[in-house]
Parts: sequence; structure tokens; C-alpha cells
Amino acid sequence: MILYKEKFVQFCMKFVLGLTGIILIFLTYYSLLSTSVLDPLKVETIVYIKDNIPLLILAVLLLGVGIICLGSLLKTWQPNVVRWRIFVSIFVLILGIGWIVFNNSLPFADGLMIDQSIDEFAVNDYSQLAPNGYFGKFPFQLNFMLFLQCIYSLVGNHNYIFLQTLNVVSLTVTLLLVANIAGRVFKSTHVEVITLLLSALFIPLIFYCAFIYSTIYGLLFSTISLYFMIRYMETHNMKYSFGIIIPLLLAVTLKSNYLIILIAIICMLIMDMIANKKIAPLAIILLLLIGQMIPGRLIKSYYQNATGMEIPKGIPSIAWVTMGMEEGSKAPGWYNQTMFKNYKKAKYNNEETAELSKKNITQRVEFFKDNPKKALVFYRDKTISQWNEPTFESLWVTYHGPHMKKTPISSFQKEIFYGKLNKVYLIYTNFYHLIILLFAILGIYISWKHHTYSVILFAVIFLGGFFFHTLWEANSKYTITYFLMLIPYAALGICLLLNLTKKGEVK
Repeated sequence: MILYKEKFVQFCMKFVLGLTGIILIFLTYYSLLSTSVLDPLKVETIVYIKDNIPLLILAVLLLGVGIICLGSLLKTWQPNVVRWRIFVSIFVLILGIGWIVFNNSLPFADGLMIDQSIDEFAVNDYSQLAPNGYFGKFPFQLNFMLFLQCIYSLVGNHNYIFLQTLNVVSLTVTLLLVANIAGRVFKSTHVEVITLLLSALFIPLIFYCAFIYSTIYGLLFSTISLYFMIRYMETHNMKYSFGIIIPLLLAVTLKSNYLIILIAIICMLIMDMIANKKIAPLAIILLLLIGQMIPGRLIKSYYQNATGMEIPKGIPSIAWVTMGMEEGSKAPGWYNQTMFKNYKKAKYNNEETAELSKKNITQRVEFFKDNPKKALVFYRDKTISQWNEPTFESLWVTYHGPHMKKTPISSFQKEIFYGKLNKVYLIYTNFYHLIILLFAILGIYISWKHHTYSVILFAVIFLGGFFFHTLWEANSKYTITYFLMLIPYAALGICLLLNLTKKGEVK
């Protein structure tokens, strides 16, 4: 029986790492061929530009040779992890806060609607709760609204600089935790330090902090949960269960996409149960499954009591799946108007909208059945449009173009968003994106030789995000948090080139 359990755990490890490796090879291939970029004259519209393949390959080879040569000088390198943590924290804080202050970016799209609704609610205007109102369509956004109201009660309404600075601080802590988790998973201070350095060089994620939304806050809470899960798996001390459950419930409440990390944690806990013959993780799993349903219902009940209005069910989740299967003006599977048309056609009824969405899906499935080549092209283009866009909309979420922001910008800002500096930024992010993918493949290969199932943690999260957005609405600014999960594997790959590790063995 024990032998079968060991074989099952090993099979799961190999399957996850193998599937991740295949996807990374696919993404690397298309990263070499072309780059997905945002059309500066349109709203979130993807265009494809050809890459200079020989130049990219030469740059990668030179970098690889440079790392190997550097490795000969670092054979006895014993990094001071605390100093590196301080250095990276200072760098991220200065760059992030500097970017925010320099650009003075404002909320837009969902963030703007939620922010404006706070003022409307303050004067008893609850029109956005009507079936055709913003919260009538998206009642789950009331969760983030309550979060903003709590923050504003402390720092004042519309304190955008504070919210963005809080993003930067949250991201700084997140990067420290991701690196620490990587060090614990691979049992290497070298991996932790290199993860820190690669994370600091992930400039799009730092610039992303200008985006006033729940993404970064939710990422922080879910990463805290991951940290305590690793601590639990190291010690099997149930005191860490609270650190797993509470932050993760906060993350899922702020942004339901973090259910992916909840599922990943449940998968790891199941592996732990099987490998170590312990029943305790089952209690954590049950509390997570039950607990994730409670905060949203409490918040909905709070707003119903406070406003005296019945909050609609809103647009059903299946409508996003429909959108993710359709062609669109932005890119395949990206945001379009279908869900709103169906919702209006169904007279703002959740169940009828779901039925219309199901019909759309059935029609699309039939089309894909009859046209398998077009189906492959659709999902290929959908994938590369969101995973091969190396800026991850980090500039667009700061400045949304002249058609969305009426305030004037400086000539220097124009250079960043549209001029020569924009081209420099695109070249940098494109190369960074490519080397993370390449080194991550190497890291996955090394992980394949391990016998510790915890090495698949980041891969499980990445796979969850990859397949979720293959089915769901596509958008490059949503995939940025999952790309972060590749950095520890890239750090492991760099350790191999530095000769700080051998296949299957981390120093």
C-alpha cells in the first residue's frame, strides 16, 4: 500500500512538471517568433510584431555564457540573505513609489466605477444596485468596495496615492515571501537570493502597482497563505493552519480568481495527506471549502441591510466562459459585449442569461467541431495574446491613452508611453520574458529529478492560471500574477548554469 502511495505522489509530480514544461516550451517558441503588443491608438487591442530571432538567440547565448563564467567566480558564494532582502525591498519601494508619484495615475474601468459608487452611496444613491447598474451586473465587486470604504475611513476618500503606495508595500512583502518559499521548497539560499533578484527585475509587476484594483492586495494575502502552508508541510504543526486559512479567505473575498491558489493549496495538502499518512490536512481543506463561501454572503447581506435593496444575482459566471470562446475586436477571447447583450436580452435575469450563454457555447463548440483547424488557431492566438505580451499592460494601467484620460502628460511621459523610451521598455520586457521562460524550463527539468513533492507548488498555481484563462476571459494584465510563479524555477535554472547546483541536487 505504501509503495502505491509513493508511486501515486511521484506520478502527480511528473505529470504536473511535464505538463508545465510542455506549455513553457510552447510559450518560448512563440516568444522567439513574435511579441504581442498593445495598439497605442485603441483600448486594450493586441497586435503582433515579428521578433529579430537571430538577435534574440545571440543575446540569450551571450547571457548564458556570461552566467556560466560568473559561476566560476562564485563557487564559494554564500549570500547574506538578509542583506539581499533589504536591498531588493528598498529597490522595489523606491521604483514603485517613484513611478506612482511621477505619473499621478487615476482609477479607471472597474476601479473607477467602484470608487465613484462610494460617493453615490454616501448620498443614498443606490442606482448602481439596480439590475442594470454596475453592482447589479457584478455584485461580487461589493467585496472590493467594502475594502475601499474601510481604507477611506482611515485615510480619506479618493486617496489614490495611498492606495497605490499600499500596492507597492504589498508587492514588496509578496516578493520577499515568494523568494522565501522558493528557498524553502528547493532548500537553497542561492535560489532564494536569485529569486529576489529576478523579482526585482520584473519591472512590469512593479509598474502594475499604479493599477487601483484588488489584484495586488489579493496576491499578498494568498502568498501569506502559501508561506504558512509550506511551514505547515515542514513541521505538521496545526498552529500554521490559521495562517493558511484566514489570509486565503481574504484573498478570495477581494478577488475570486484567487480560488486558483485555494485549489492549489488543497491539492498540495492532499499530496501531504497521502505522502505522510496524516489526516489533519483534511480539517484545513474543509475549513477552506466552507469558509470561502461565507465572506461574500456576509458582505452582500450587509449592503442589503444598509441600503434596504435586494441585490441581484448579476451576470452568471458562465457568461465569461462564453466570452472566452468568441472572436473579438481586441483579440480572441478578450473582453467583448456579448455578456451585456445577453443580460439585457434576458431582462437582467441571471438564470435566463445563463441559458443564453449556454446556447452561445453550444454554437461555438459545434463550430469548433466542424472547423478543428480554426479552433486550434483560435486557442493558439488566445494563448499568445495574453501570455506573450511582455509588458502585461503595466504601462496601460498607468496611462490609458488620450481617449481615456483627459489630463495632459509631460513630454517625458509621452516618451515612456509612446516614444523611444517605450521601445526600450518593450525590448527589455521582451528579453526578460524570454529568459524567464527559458530558465524556467531548465528549472522544471531540475525539479523533475527531485523526490520532494513540494517542488510542484508554483507549477500547480501556474497551470491553474493557464487553464483558467484558456477557458475564461483572456487578458494579459490578469496573467501577470501567474507569470511570477515561474521565477523560482528560473532562479533554479540559473543556479545550474552558475554551477551552484547539479541535476536533482540543490546546494
